[in-house]
Amino acid sequence: MMEEERAVRNLVLSICEFRLQAAPSPREAETAGGRVPGGRVGSQLLLVGGVGSERGAAQLLMHGGADETQCYDDLHAVELERGLWRELSVGGFSKPSGVYGHTMRAWNDRIVLFGGLAAQTAQSLAETEQTQT
Repeated sequence: MMEEERAVRNLVLSICEFRLQAAPSPREAETAGGRVPGGRVGSQLLLVGGVGSERGAAQLLMHGGADETQCYDDLHAVELERGLWRELSVGGFSKPSGVYGHTMRAWNDRIVLFGGLAAQTAQSLAETEQTQT
């Protein structure tokens, strides 16, 4: 196996902290429902908060995914009781690149991402597959 192929198949590991960006005013958020992210596949969902949680109300976090044109690196939260969407700020060890088909888990106040494919990885794999056929 060539060195380039091994590099393409390496897993991605990122540890990120999440914190809210400036939220819209309650009235704006109530009427608009927040900015709903566009359609995508391969994103990861993670339930945080809820009864007995220090994080407050239950939220469903959505990270990454891809559509026909790009991979996403964004992190969104929807407050389940109110149906309100917000985009969250991502910081910590390193900001993950756009990725899809990955795994996401909560650990303390962090999110850990494992694996997945990035746009450049998918392109490299497609080129490798075409040259082999």
